[in-house]
Amino acid sequence: MNPLVSLLVHSRSGSRDEAARAGAQAAEAAGAVATEVVHAGADASPGTPRAAAWNAAAREAHGTLVALLHADSTFEPGWLTPLVEAASGPAAAARGGGIAGSRLLDARGAVTDGYLLAYARPYPLTVVGQADTGALAGTRGPLEVPAVGSASMVLPAALLAALGGFDEGYAAGLEDVDLCLRAGLAGHPVSVVRGSRVRHAGACAPRRDGPDPDAIRLSRSWLGRVPLLDADGLRRAKAGPPRPGRPPLSLVVPARDAALALPRTGEVLLAALGPSDELVLADGGSTDGTREWAELLARDAPATVRVVTADGLEAAAAAGLAAATRGWGAVLHPGGPAAAGLLDDATQALQLKPDCTVLALGSPAGTTAFGPVEHLRRLPPASFLAADPGALEASAGGTAYVIR
Repeated sequence: MNPLVSLLVHSRSGSRDEAARAGAQAAEAAGAVATEVVHAGADASPGTPRAAAWNAAAREAHGTLVALLHADSTFEPGWLTPLVEAASGPAAAARGGGIAGSRLLDARGAVTDGYLLAYARPYPLTVVGQADTGALAGTRGPLEVPAVGSASMVLPAALLAALGGFDEGYAAGLEDVDLCLRAGLAGHPVSVVRGSRVRHAGACAPRRDGPDPDAIRLSRSWLGRVPLLDADGLRRAKAGPPRPGRPPLSLVVPARDAALALPRTGEVLLAALGPSDELVLADGGSTDGTREWAELLARDAPATVRVVTADGLEAAAAAGLAAATRGWGAVLHPGGPAAAGLLDDATQALQLKPDCTVLALGSPAGTTAFGPVEHLRRLPPASFLAADPGALEASAGGTAYVIR
């Protein structure tokens, strides 16, 4: 039996004519597969979230399968048949149905074979397009991947309903990746089918510029729940052993909404820790995934990383120092100085100046300070947050060694 496939066509501009043209071209290129065209967003303004448009169109659809399509896509002949097979054929049906996506080609000829989830910039969980590496040359069948894009995606209508539809909390993208991750978590196959080719005039890879509310939502929702490719090599970073005589340190990093900067700083510091050091990540009420990343790092390194929470950056700095258990400490900042040799150099410089109780370095991210924890606790938390170390210098009563 030839199933009816509902082609849900989304136009970024909300143009019914644009969607109708794309739907007609997709239906013609589908060949013998029975299709109907449903405009996703027919009654919505151009600013309507795409996830809401998909859900509304799915409620109007009559097909046993739905195909999500972008109006700026062009479909090569025969594009739909292999997707139907991958999403609803015997292998997929045995797992309750699946999601299948086309191989996407952009205007420059670059190829995206589904999406990977990477531990990489700009967010600790970043979606990257899986480029054609040639490793699967000649393969036309389905290849399971973490996610595929809604420029050309097919799944059973019943599966879409069972997953609760698209998360309408996503405003302008990544709702397709979120749906795929929920499907994969529930045991359904998510595959890219290299024998189905679609040319997508828009970007094949999701946006990577920040701050991006959709990327923040995805990162917060899925950090720690899915495996991540270490694309930037952050977790492979290693540092040499600490210098002999360096005192055990509690490194305190107060942060609030620092998901773009904290992972890089945190990994450098974690790699520089000695066997007797600890890293205290103090979150000041983040809403962008900072706390989720910190908790993920703490799960990876429970013996050396702890997370404390507070309301605001000043309170976070105070809470982090209160939680410190080593005799010496440092207050550092996401995006601030964190070179591998900083811990050795700063502590040695302070040890050579017995008349000083704290060493301070100014930076745009805030004042970085080293010293015995009991002295750091006496300083006003606000003095660590200023770019100019003058406030800390004044609070230390002439016992600060300041490097500007």
